[in-house]
Parts: sequence; C-alpha cells; structure tokens
Amino acid sequence: DEAHRPLPDPNPWPFVSVFLPAYNEEASIGMTIESMLQFDYPHYEILVVDDDPVACARLKAYFSAEGYAVFVANDGGGMWRILDSEAISVVLLDVGLPGKDGLELARELRAHDEGLGIILVSGRGDDVDKIVGLESGADDYVTKPFSSRELMARIRAVLRRGVDEGEDVPIVEAGPVRIDPERHEVRIAGE
Repeated sequence: DEAHRPLPDPNPWPFVSVFLPAYNEEASIGMTIESMLQFDYPHYEILVVDDDPVACARLKAYFSAEGYAVFVANDGGGMWRILDSEAISVVLLDVGLPGKDGLELARELRAHDEGLGIILVSGRGDDVDKIVGLESGADDYVTKPFSSRELMARIRAVLRRGVDEGEDVPIVEAGPVRIDPERHEVRIAGE
C-alpha cells in the first residue's frame, strides 16, 4: 500500500554503531553527514602557493576553520622550503606565479612525489589551458573566481584518491571518541 511505504532516509549514514563494553550492548551515536564531514581529513596539511596575499589569507582562514593545517608560500622557492619541513598532502598552486610558473612547478612536484595532491588554480579557463595543466601533473584544475566550498570539495576528492591508492587513512579523535577507519572501529574513552 502506497500510504504505508516508508520514506527513504535522507541521510545514508544515519548513525554509527558503537560497542560500549561497560553496558555490554550496542549503542548508537547519532551523527549526521554534516557532523561526519568534520572528521574527514583533520590531520592533512595544505600548502597554498600564490603571489596574491589577499587570496592566501582568505584560503588560509577558510581551510584552517575546516580543521586543516595550512601553510602559505608566494613563490616556488618558498614552496620548496615548506615542502622540505612539513608533511604536505595537497598543494594549491597558482599558475601565474613570478619566476617559475605553476605549470613548471607542477611538473617538478610530480617528479618529486607521485603521491602529492596538486591542484592548479588559474584565471585562464579555456580547454587548452586546463589540458596543459592536467598533463603537467596536476590532479585537478580550478579556474578563478571559485567558491571556497567547491575548492574544499575538490581537495577532499584529491585526498580520497590518495587514500584509495593505498595511503594510510588517518585515525580521527574528537574528545573521548576515537574512529579508526582501517579497523572499522569506534571507541569511546578507550573502551
């Protein structure tokens, strides 16, 4: 009967099932998709390479608020210094940098580290520019102006691809909750 058919759940992950030894039973911690996104990739580090200080400040503030560690460089030399000292997961690389441009730096980055996520950012959006950018070794190409939310989604997609290729999935800790995706395990207060 059409009137009694249950509606589909709008949240495909309505809860996380957790075993609580102290209670010797299963319990559910209600988690919406939005709250799960807070845990996506909190241990990853992003490097923004752009000669525009306003764009750098805006991106740093946005990604920091999303829980990422963010580093900023305004040219290729600064980029390499940060890469030598930090465990960067994704580089947002402006194509129009002074000195070596973003395309040349993307080629060097890819030769240096196959697993590094590289997203080129450019004001030029025709197909030829995008193709050249992707063929230079970038994982993605974003044209200006762009929304910070779209760029965040693209960063997460690049990070997921890296995880799919065998990288370790980070363990997420928030207060007493510890989520280990590799073991499919959630613990509360060590239990």
